[in-house]
Amino acid sequence: MSSHGIPHPQVPPHVAQITGPLLLGYFFNWLLAGALSVQAYVYYLGFPDDPLSQKGSVTVLYTLEILQLVLCTKDAFAEFGTGFGDADRLNSVGLLWFSVPVLSALIALIVQSFYAWKIWSSSKRIWVSAVIAVLSLAQCAAGIYDGVLSVHVGDLDELAKRHRSSTILRGAAAIACDVMIVISMFRQKSKPRPPARGPDRIISEISEAVIESGLLCTIFAALELGLFLGFRGTTYYYAPGLSLSKLYSNSLLALLNSRIPFSSLNFAEGRTRASVSTRMSFAEQSRM
Repeated sequence: MSSHGIPHPQVPPHVAQITGPLLLGYFFNWLLAGALSVQAYVYYLGFPDDPLSQKGSVTVLYTLEILQLVLCTKDAFAEFGTGFGDADRLNSVGLLWFSVPVLSALIALIVQSFYAWKIWSSSKRIWVSAVIAVLSLAQCAAGIYDGVLSVHVGDLDELAKRHRSSTILRGAAAIACDVMIVISMFRQKSKPRPPARGPDRIISEISEAVIESGLLCTIFAALELGLFLGFRGTTYYYAPGLSLSKLYSNSLLALLNSRIPFSSLNFAEGRTRASVSTRMSFAEQSRM
């Protein structure tokens, strides 16, 4: 019963199918936000001479991610804090209509556009970059429409039962776009280079290729769409969906920061030093 004597609606027996995936998604979002903050710090510290447009894109990307983090945290506190036990609040779309389909689609557009530009600048295959750009715009438009539809419905349970063509289009376009990016990036990674030495170095190169190519983004996008299509009436797809944008941003920052030979990082006497290139280096950073 509420503090005003008005009983809350009874919590449905399948409440875990609604709140469980959301809680996992919030956890993943917070975790990846921490990783993204570290990567953003390393980027701004290590590449002060990067083009202003590139640094501006990273700033916009990080700002959108922080906005999404704040909105998700507000929803999480309302669902599991102030609104705990309130069936109406647990089942409310809240700010998810904006933080997931809309913001995630915008962030994906920025990241995928950057990959399209990188692929064009390195391979000069304009048709590949053009297809990636078109698919990215399609998933962004579908994401915005999906957000408008979600806020109009307003109920997570009802929203989960609906066959939303916009969600399917957003997922399919994002997956197709990511697959093209992964293939193109792996082709670049497979160019002749000095052979890796030792199992640790081989594992490191494989991990770098997986992260920088956006393969994790492809897997999570496919998982989100698969859960949406395979488990109607649940919010399972929100578990990967809430963390997908953070994966996109982390992949982009990992790609930008891959220019740093992290094996040269030294931590001694409170100072950090890293050689970036013949023209670029970390300045010595003294702890305050």
